[in-house]
Formats: sequence, C-alpha cells, structure tokens
Amino acid sequence: TQQGTRQDAPTEIDGRMNSVVVVLNPKGSLGAGFYVEPTLILTNFHVVDGASTVELRAFNGELFTGRVVRRDIQLDLALVKVDRLGPPAVFANSVAQGGDKVLLIQTDTAINPGNSGGPLFLNGRVVGVNTIKHRASEGIGFAVHYTEIVRFLSEQ
Repeated sequence: TQQGTRQDAPTEIDGRMNSVVVVLNPKGSLGAGFYVEPTLILTNFHVVDGASTVELRAFNGELFTGRVVRRDIQLDLALVKVDRLGPPAVFANSVAQGGDKVLLIQTDTAINPGNSGGPLFLNGRVVGVNTIKHRASEGIGFAVHYTEIVRFLSEQ
C-alpha cells in the first residue's frame, strides 16, 4: 500500500442486528426495539410514551413507520405494529420462576440513551430488554427478563 493510505479490515456483520431497529418518538425520545414477529416490534414503554405512531430505522438504514398497539407501564414494554417485514429475534428457552414484581436481569452491559428497548443477547438469544441504567453506579444496568416478555406477548 502507499504510505498514508489506510486499509480497513473487512467488517463482519452481526446477523442479530437485522432484527434490531432504532425507534424515533415524535415527542423527542430515542430508543431501540427488535422484531418479535415479522410485523411486530418490541421496545420500552418509556421510548414510545405519548406517541401513537413512531418512526423506525432498520439496520440497513431504511426508514419506516409503526403504530403503537400495546403498552405496559409496569413492565416498561410496548409493541409497535409495522408493515415492513423483519426477522424475529430468537429468545432464550430456559425458564426462570417469576413473581408478583417484574423480574429483571442486572447487567454490566452498557445501557446508554438510545439503546433502551433493545435486546440483551446471551449466546445469540434474547434474554432481556434493556430498560434502566443505574445512575449512581457506572456500568450497572437492568433488563426486563425474557420470561416477562414472553408473558407480555402471550397476553395479546
């Protein structure tokens, strides 16, 4: 190569990201979401709060809109119906016991503004939905456990 010329190594695309979208609330909030069915996207309630429709951006950059069809403030989950088909993310399949309170996963995965509502993956499968960053401690976040998501989705 010529001096001063940079050659980038080929970047491998993570196939899980085809299920993930950016969620843009017209009220100003920004978050993430992911396909749970070919025309349904799951995100956090607080990401879509106050909106009946949202704009979404797919991993390939394509913009499209969706209609908020279900909300659960206690679980901080919401469903968005879209016309654009997408590949559903794969959920974990081991079952944990739930209770009366929302079951959360504590994680040291970075949860920054803009990725609330996105999937928390473990070994390529969704184990939770990123929801809260602990403000007093750096590197501590929480995700809604996938069993809560499965219960939320089964109540449609």
